[in-house]
Formats: sequence, C-alpha cells, structure tokens
Amino acid sequence: MGFNYFMGWCIARCVIGTLFRMRITGQENVPVSGGFILAANHISYYDPPLLGSTIRRPIYFLTKETLFRKRLFGKILTSVNALPVKRGAFDRRAVQLCVDTIGRGNGLLVFPEGTRSKTGELMAPKAGLGLIARQAACPVVPAHIRGSNHMSRCFWGKEKLQVTIGQPIPAEWIASRDADKAGYLAIVQEVMGRIEGLRG
Repeated sequence: MGFNYFMGWCIARCVIGTLFRMRITGQENVPVSGGFILAANHISYYDPPLLGSTIRRPIYFLTKETLFRKRLFGKILTSVNALPVKRGAFDRRAVQLCVDTIGRGNGLLVFPEGTRSKTGELMAPKAGLGLIARQAACPVVPAHIRGSNHMSRCFWGKEKLQVTIGQPIPAEWIASRDADKAGYLAIVQEVMGRIEGLRG
C-alpha cells in the first residue's frame, strides 16, 4: 500500500467512521489475497473513497482520463491507485490495464451500471464488467452502498450510511461463461442480482 493511498485510507476511515458512523458488514467476504473485482452500485461521487475505506486491502478504481492531463494532479491520482479510462466509448486500453492490474494480484473497484444513479435505484448494467471479469478470470465480490447520496442526512443521523459486502462469485464460475457478449452480460446480470439481494 503506497504512502498517499495509506494516508487517504486512514483519513477516510477515521472521518467516515467518526462523523458519519458508517456501518460495514461482510468484510470477511473480501479475498485476503489474489486479484478480484469489487462490484457495487453507484449513487454518489463519494462512493470510490467510501468503498475503498471499507476493506483492508488497497484497491484500484477507474477515473476519467481527462483528469490525468494535468501532470501534478495526474501523479496524485496515480499514487492513490486511480486508472485512466475514456468515458462514452469502448476503451480497449483501459480494459487491458484493468485485466493486468487484477492479474498482478490487486483488487479493482467497478460500477456495473457505468454511471451514477440519480434516483438511487439500480440501473441496467453495462457489459464492461463482464468483459474484464471474464478476461481476468477472477472472483467478483458484490457490494451495496446506501446513504452516500445523502451525506448530510447521514451526518445528522437521519439516514444510515451503510456498505454491505456479499459472498464472492467464484473465479471458476466466471471463467465458465462464454467469452462473448452473451457471456459478459450473463456475468453482469448475475452480479447485479447479487447486489440487488444485498439491498435488504
């Protein structure tokens, strides 16, 4: 775990736990070693640091490529495990970067819906998660986050900030799906079904 990532993790964990009293369940479902994908719903800009602070392993996440164009800011993003991705188009280079990152034994945070839900409800997933998971042949850990789109209400105790982590979908099952669009969608639909089940 790099220094900048470690410091950010400590600060996020302290602030979120103290001021927002975030409840975390299912941490034991995160693999202790080896590459994996953490797949979660997406309702707020706060989701990446919130989800990253819930697990004790460093995790990588995808960030808009345009943010890396400023050299200093790009170096800061890289130091906290951000990976560049082009938005609005298929980015083959980013997919390979994700697969390589997982192949080196790292965790990767992916939002199957591809963008934030403005209503808080789950949206139709994209096939990208399935493509990355199938090529990496790694376990996928579903997670559900609640309350991050209403942080002020969570601060005052009017709403709960909660992350629930489910049991991983085995790498063997992922690898058994066909390496085509139908197979990728089957993986994503299974993941979204697991996330739906974690909503309670």
